[in-house]
Amino acid sequence: MKNKHFYGPHSIQIISILVGSLLGDAHGEKRGNARYSFKQGGRNLEYLLWNWKIFSQAGYCTSNKPKLTKTIGKDNKIYFNLKFNTFTFPSLNFIFDNFYNLKIKNVPDDSFLDTFLTPLALATWIMDDGSKEIKAGLLIHTNSFSYSDVSRLCKFLETKYKFNPKPRLKNKLKDQWIIYIPKHNMPLLASIISPFLSPDMFRKLSDS
Repeated sequence: MKNKHFYGPHSIQIISILVGSLLGDAHGEKRGNARYSFKQGGRNLEYLLWNWKIFSQAGYCTSNKPKLTKTIGKDNKIYFNLKFNTFTFPSLNFIFDNFYNLKIKNVPDDSFLDTFLTPLALATWIMDDGSKEIKAGLLIHTNSFSYSDVSRLCKFLETKYKFNPKPRLKNKLKDQWIIYIPKHNMPLLASIISPFLSPDMFRKLSDS
């Protein structure tokens, strides 16, 4: 029996969380139909379970709670992770097709972002990939995207949400860029995303 969402329609909540997650660390794959994979570790374990619960209760993934897995890093430190995958849906291929080109994840065009980078998607993206900046403000770790994509994201956030984000070089040798949202934008950012944050994620909003 097909999942009730196999051919859609999908709620804006589900699409927003998918879009925000894909701007972050989530990944998509398509073998005919698309599915999406979520993985978090460290302090983001509770966030992943919050995410899984939404997808599970809506019928987009298994009801079996993700199990903790252990990996050993290059520094011989032990890391704990949780992960889950959605079921496959032909009706969610359009999200994959907007994010991926030859299996490489890119930032979708502005028309797609204007429709689907909702406040919930923005909150999900920051929960997934955001961190407090030491000198106040917020960093969004867009390392895997090109400078042109990161620069375009900054311009989009400025236009749609009235922030003043700037690309920041993280690793010159690897040409990795992240987004910096300055301290004076934090009250505005908090007003937009606070209604959608999981309880443990308020720590990502600068309080200084």
